[in-house]
Amino acid sequence: MELTEPLPSAAVQKEEQELLDRTFFSWAEFSRFFDKWCQQRLVVFSVKSSTRVARSPWANTPPLYRLIHVLKYSYVLLVCKDVRMPNKSTAWPPQPSCPAFITVKLSPLRDRLVVTECQLTHSHPACPRE
Repeated sequence: MELTEPLPSAAVQKEEQELLDRTFFSWAEFSRFFDKWCQQRLVVFSVKSSTRVARSPWANTPPLYRLIHVLKYSYVLLVCKDVRMPNKSTAWPPQPSCPAFITVKLSPLRDRLVVTECQLTHSHPACPRE
């Protein structure tokens, strides 16, 4: 018998819709929002890969050169960092990595950051509050 992944709940789908296409006019604005968002949901994400705006081929063209330090990145892939710690016991058997991720990219106008993709279904319980 083949196991299938559970379908995301309506609440997760609603969260994904609310997050998709959300825009931010600076990396600092995104970071403040995202820190609060993660705290509310008891999840931890980390940057798996990124591209700085300064490394983009168009970084020296107006008006982007003025936004290099404000936007910081043209692409960021955030992945769930399952922080459960087994404390040297076998309380949690090894699990495959969590499939939850969020992709943030520079908008086509290159003046803001946009959440372009997200998958918020986690393969583990929420992390402990501490």
